Amino acid sequence: MSSSVTTRNTCHYLFNEEAHYFSDFLEEEVNPLFESMIKVIDYLASIEEAFFLFDPMSMNHQCHIYALIAAKLFAGDKGVDRRFLYHFFFLSLAFVNDSKLLVEVFNKASKQLGIEVTEKFLKDSSGKRVFASRVALNRLFIEYMKKEVAYSEELSLIAQADETLFLPAPKCSLYTFPKFPGVIYFIDAIAKESIPVVFKIQVIAKEGLATFFHTNYDVAEIDPKKAVIVFDLVASSEEMSVSDCLREAKKCSAYSQRYLSQKSRHPVSEKCFFCMEEKIDPHPYQEQFSAILRSEERLLHAVAADFTEEVQSFFLPLLDRCEKLGALFRESLADVERCHLSGRKPLHMSVHHVYPEMLERAVGGRLVMSANYRDHCLERGLV
Repeated sequence: MSSSVTTRNTCHYLFNEEAHYFSDFLEEEVNPLFESMIKVIDYLASIEEAFFLFDPMSMNHQCHIYALIAAKLFAGDKGVDRRFLYHFFFLSLAFVNDSKLLVEVFNKASKQLGIEVTEKFLKDSSGKRVFASRVALNRLFIEYMKKEVAYSEELSLIAQADETLFLPAPKCSLYTFPKFPGVIYFIDAIAKESIPVVFKIQVIAKEGLATFFHTNYDVAEIDPKKAVIVFDLVASSEEMSVSDCLREAKKCSAYSQRYLSQKSRHPVSEKCFFCMEEKIDPHPYQEQFSAILRSEERLLHAVAADFTEEVQSFFLPLLDRCEKLGALFRESLADVERCHLSGRKPLHMSVHHVYPEMLERAVGGRLVMSANYRDHCLERGLV
């Protein structure tokens, strides 16, 4: 934590709020408690096994950009605001629906530092920290994107179109960025920063599961502890689409983004296509998608174009104003069908999520989506 951050301004530093905002606690306690949290988060960020926890539920469709920012911070980039890291942790997908897991991970780390933070403060039962963190992260994201894409006239034009880039969210509006131009920036940034990308593919079929990974980087030449960016993808069989797979997976306790309510999940004693033990041969799927996986830019362009058209169609007029981006967008849309990259058709492959990870786990461990976060934390020794 910066030495300029004191007990009088920690809350303002993080959230642009004063301590009295967190009215469930004594005002004089709030800043010291957040200072302690920052110290523990800094410690966790130094543990490679914990990289995947810095993955926020931001509600503005920017997991690829946030994974990039996290990887830059883990690499020691001093040009990126470190507050990103704290908000990534506050909003972590691992904890946002499991405050008990947050307490367990935090307490194990805090013991190493001789720091104590009350369980009540960690759990954030009122939701005030999560809300304030989401708003604060969004402010940082606005500043970051407008600065980062200034090198490109068309990307900068999109970043400055404030009136079209704010989406409704609970109790607020959040700035987002169209997926397709965001991926254009992402590709430029990983090349500039030399950040490897790993594709991890979960094959889901009625008769069984398979997993394989692909990267276009020579992993033997890279530090196994280096922070990389992982794309979890799902490839579906002829019986169902990727969207169908993920909709059903929510009913399974083994899925990282399962339904919060146990009543909405199938009994643990039962097996579904997502948690079945049967394994199938991944080679037919590897062969089907090998060419597009080797063409990293083309793959990312296509899945981003598909997402933009299906989920962010209100941005299409904005893309039409950009001659080069618009032409590349239309070309990439054609690749969705040619390369079987639609989330809505059987025998296709699509991106599920993007997150930071250490290389050793990226190429050797299971996909984050394939187990709940508690199991991942246990496996990594974080609880």
